[in-house]
Amino acid sequence: TNGGVSIEDLDGGGRVTSTNGRISMARDTGDYNVQTTNGTIEMEECAGSERAQTVNGTLRGRLKAGALEGHSTNGSIDFTIVKPMDGQPVRLSTVNGGITLTLAEFHDNAITAETTHGSVTLRLPGDTNARISALSTLSRISNSFSASSIEESSHHHFQGQLGSGGPLISATTTTGSIHLERY
Repeated sequence: TNGGVSIEDLDGGGRVTSTNGRISMARDTGDYNVQTTNGTIEMEECAGSERAQTVNGTLRGRLKAGALEGHSTNGSIDFTIVKPMDGQPVRLSTVNGGITLTLAEFHDNAITAETTHGSVTLRLPGDTNARISALSTLSRISNSFSASSIEESSHHHFQGQLGSGGPLISATTTTGSIHLERY
């Protein structure tokens, strides 16, 4: 379509597309593939394995349960996942924009957060067990966790382990900073 799309209280899953418009989803359950060319994608209180992609727009929302793969070219990404699916990865990438991801719980989820021109903020539970790799080419990395082991630590690169280790949490940016925060 050429315009905005709004979907509320739908159960099932499917594909939602728009060429020049915002896509808004609220309280939907199921696995959705959501795409727009020139618009923001918002997902509020949805549950499922979600894919969201936009070229010129922001991705944002709050999933009450599920997994997420999100891509933007010219826009930021800001998501909270209350209960991530056990062992399912979370993958977020953008070229021009920051990434903020908050997980209220950690269920052995591999995380990839990549941007070129923007900062990355990952807010994770204090009891997270994972391997961490963070690389910022031109800015700093801050980490509020106590790593159980550190392989490399500098202003631009951190590689180590939280707790007993586990899946890889990877954050990469060229021009922005990286923040690893306790939630």
